[in-house]
Amino acid sequence: SLLYCIYCKHNISLKKRVIERHIESKRHQKREKQRADKEISSDKAAKAIEKYDTQLQIVGKTVSIQERVQRFELVEALLESGIPLNKIQGKFKVLLEKSSGFVPERSTLSSLIPAVRIKEMDTLKDEIRGKQLSVIFDGTTHVTEAYAVVVRYNDQWTIHQRLVRLSLLANPLTGDDVASLMTGVICSHLSVDPTQIVGFVHDRASVNDVAMNTLRVVFGNSLDIPCLSHGLDNVGERFDVPELRELLKLWIQLFSHSTKAKLQFRTFFKEAVRSHSATRWWSWYEVLSQVNKHWIRVPGFLAAFDASEVTLVKIVQIL
Repeated sequence: SLLYCIYCKHNISLKKRVIERHIESKRHQKREKQRADKEISSDKAAKAIEKYDTQLQIVGKTVSIQERVQRFELVEALLESGIPLNKIQGKFKVLLEKSSGFVPERSTLSSLIPAVRIKEMDTLKDEIRGKQLSVIFDGTTHVTEAYAVVVRYNDQWTIHQRLVRLSLLANPLTGDDVASLMTGVICSHLSVDPTQIVGFVHDRASVNDVAMNTLRVVFGNSLDIPCLSHGLDNVGERFDVPELRELLKLWIQLFSHSTKAKLQFRTFFKEAVRSHSATRWWSWYEVLSQVNKHWIRVPGFLAAFDASEVTLVKIVQIL
């Protein structure tokens, strides 16, 4: 006779020492924790579904809660993996049904997306309950404006960041709008006590200065933390280093449209070349930092470069 471990899904001997070694093994303990986490997750899913039903006043569901939880977990996994629900068809659907039973149509699965959101919000609220938080907020152009709010906290010397709100707005926000949005997200959306907020991190746009006049009053424990990186970047823009600017400009051109050049860089330096982006203002520093890191070997790389580039000649001249 043998014992069957439901966590590790294989048989083990009945000998006491073998059983003890198996239970003490890292693999078994890891699988046991995964099973416990899954049960907790399924319980949260059931509660989220019940809350969703209550909000929409759904009654008389003919599908059991266990089956709805199974569908919920499928939707959750697909969303987390970035797989559109309309991909659940053909052979993919057949394959899923072999392991999990009947898989409903996309419209039925998509109706569970709000319940997944409820579970995520409940999990987030549990995660940040009682913790001191800093709030990071900023907007970027997307048709009109996409506005993001992030909370950050320290848990046993590990920093965690969570995106808690992403709003697509018809018009840019005023200072009063920003203050109203932040207050709503923190107090209503997250149900956070105002005393938990210890700082607001933002760029130096004038609307944020106006917003902070209100937020400092509502959240009395908070510090106003304008973005130091933006300030340093603005200082760097005023450095008078024309040769360095020209060198970086040519260096970026050398790799911007050549897969071959990128491959040669990776072969020579054993890492990918850093690229520049017009919308990532810090990427100038990333490029410069990499050049500086390999500065002694850069002439050797250029000498061995397999290309007759005008850009290459100019770089050598500047060096």
